[in-house]
Amino acid sequence: MNKKDILKHIFIFLSIISLITVIIIGSLSALLFNKEYYNLLYAKTGTYERLDKELVSNKTDELFLFLKNKSSLDTDFYTENEISHLKDVKNIMKITFIVYYLSLFLLLVSICHFYIKFRKEFVLLLSRILNYSGITIFIIAIIFFMFNFSGLFEIFHKLLFKGNYTFPYTSNMIKMFSEDFFKLFAEEIFKISIIKTVVSLSIGSFLIWKTNKK
Repeated sequence: MNKKDILKHIFIFLSIISLITVIIIGSLSALLFNKEYYNLLYAKTGTYERLDKELVSNKTDELFLFLKNKSSLDTDFYTENEISHLKDVKNIMKITFIVYYLSLFLLLVSICHFYIKFRKEFVLLLSRILNYSGITIFIIAIIFFMFNFSGLFEIFHKLLFKGNYTFPYTSNMIKMFSEDFFKLFAEEIFKISIIKTVVSLSIGSFLIWKTNKK
């Protein structure tokens, strides 16, 4: 395998990882500040049975502004430990969206590279990226839905947080955002990602069919 082929395979791999990242984080982005969706989850997970509906609405708006660096959190509503946790959440969100935009940039650079350097193979390479990305997301989604969410949720927090992630049931943050809230939220992210994956696989399959037909 010559240097050109090695570089091609590196760009294919990076493109697949980048597209997977863009699809999943993009699905998260579609829900992250969607208040109507939050209201739906609050109703489903019993938030309005634990806290006043108007209070929840105000605290949701406040949280959105906090995550966007436009407001602080109410120290009368949240404990010091809860605020510390939410600051960690905000920092993770910042890193997540930096990764998103870097992945998007890398994906676009890779596609341009393929078009310039491998124009004859461009459609085939693009279809390979779309198909492999789609298959990988399907596998990730299947693994997610197979495993117990509580265990995954615990592992996620142990990996990303500094130990300030366990709170009593009397915590206002837990009253607003129960584990069931995050379970439904995560499931919706994967549902949106799967829809995008179906589109990705359809385009990839069409490109292969069109190439073979010539």
